[in-house]
Amino acid sequence: MDVEHTRDGPLLLVRMDPGEDLLATLLQAMEEQGVSSVVVVSGIGAVDGVEVGYFDPASRQYERAKLEGSHELVSVSGTVGWDAAQGFQPHVHVALGGRDHVVRGGHLFRATVSVTAEVAARVVPEGVVRREPAPDAGPAKMRFGKAR
Repeated sequence: MDVEHTRDGPLLLVRMDPGEDLLATLLQAMEEQGVSSVVVVSGIGAVDGVEVGYFDPASRQYERAKLEGSHELVSVSGTVGWDAAQGFQPHVHVALGGRDHVVRGGHLFRATVSVTAEVAARVVPEGVVRREPAPDAGPAKMRFGKAR
């Protein structure tokens, strides 16, 4: 596989090939570029093997769904923080279009690139985005701290 990534000032650009794990490849590019936290601002391409989630506020749990077949990656957004004990902490959402032209989405648990993927992320200057457990057992809360 021939993943490419580059950094232009605060902008990290990543291009992925078929078979690449979308989240793992983004985190690997961040590591190789010496970046500890980003705000994911754009992502397009096509993916399959997708698992997304909807966080149910009543049950305080994610309801997971696996989407079969290839889907257009309409949008990717979110944050990736850093924690010295836990490493990278992605919180990424996707919007996906299927053959039926219906858009589905949610919290991204996994996706494999099926054609290509192009992700742009804004490197967070001064400090690191990190996540801390929520006192109410909900999704981890974004916090800000010192860079690693």
